[in-house]
Amino acid sequence: MKHISDLERCPFSVAGHMTEERIIHVDFEGEEIVNLALDDLFGDIPLPELIASNSDRSLPKEELPHEMF
Repeated sequence: MKHISDLERCPFSVAGHMTEERIIHVDFEGEEIVNLALDDLFGDIPLPELIASNSDRSLPKEELPHEMF
């Protein structure tokens, strides 16, 4: 995150942590000040299914005409 933030010149900070229950918790000086479900923040947004796969990206060798040189 820091590398991307520096590259884009966009500062960021970590404000809390998220649980498996998809709830954001923020503690400040030992007191919980945020306990917010992601659905309350963003609504019921469907998450995309990401599928990684490998593919052959090799191209056939091209012959250039000799007139170009």
